[in-house]
Amino acid sequence: PETPLEELLPQKLPQADRDILIWRFEQDLSYREIADRLEISESIAAAAYPEQFHDVENLSKTGN
Repeated sequence: PETPLEELLPQKLPQADRDILIWRFEQDLSYREIADRLEISESIAAAAYPEQFHDVENLSKTGN
């Protein structure tokens, strides 16, 4: 069984950032859906966390 992403994220990460990462990687929301939830443009949502998304995607796949 995979470790929930919530448990893999750094404790210091702000809750808003945690929510976005969970929406993207556990709930498979698109940038459009995330943007809609946050009431921002899709381009801002896509640009907001590109490096973190990449790192978390790898983390969620390996569990490390």
